[in-house]
Amino acid sequence: NYTLAAATPVLVELYDAAGRLLQTYGNNQTQQPGNYRQQLNLPDGSNMGGIYFVKLTIQNNIYAKKIVKY
Repeated sequence: NYTLAAATPVLVELYDAAGRLLQTYGNNQTQQPGNYRQQLNLPDGSNMGGIYFVKLTIQNNIYAKKIVKY
């Protein structure tokens, strides 16, 4: 979940524990102000548990979060 106060480019990336980029969302497209919720989908074959990292880039600010899937 994230909130934008102004129209701004957004990029969401999903990485595996080895640092490989698995998915990209938003593609740095400008999003309008408001609340957003991004559904993350693991690629086919990623049914097993593991550690993943989400990187959210909003303008020049980068936020990261670790996700553990059981």
